Amino acid sequence: MVTAKELATMRLFEGIPEEKLAEVAPLWEELEVKAGENFFCEGCEADKFYILREGNVTLSMKLTSRPENLILGVINKFGQSFGWSVVLTAKNYTASADAKEDSKVIAICGQDLHDFLDSDPCIGYPIAMRMVEIVSSRLRYYRVLLKTF
Repeated sequence: MVTAKELATMRLFEGIPEEKLAEVAPLWEELEVKAGENFFCEGCEADKFYILREGNVTLSMKLTSRPENLILGVINKFGQSFGWSVVLTAKNYTASADAKEDSKVIAICGQDLHDFLDSDPCIGYPIAMRMVEIVSSRLRYYRVLLKTF
């Protein structure tokens, strides 16, 4: 079971009152994914947002110029998130996510997360700004990565 206390320990929800997190905690589901399994694939409909509890998840993207996938990054620390497409565009995932070892995550339906963020601007705004910081940081990293690839 996902609790407000656990959510409060994650950077994304830092400083958000536990009573507010208690409203969204029941909407998260716990998932265990075996090594080699796929969370989602590039181009598939984006439906969930994920936060790592433990394990190792690789994010990758297909390139038309190369036969192999480009590894964009590794999610391997408690509280790191992935599946941003559902939050930002709600259309299709822009990368694939694969478990490189047995992994435990929590996941939430994109619409449920949107509804929570919209429910109270004093809560939604700081979370949205953290999301923007994380996505911006990843985009800067990807830009450097693509220049060296």
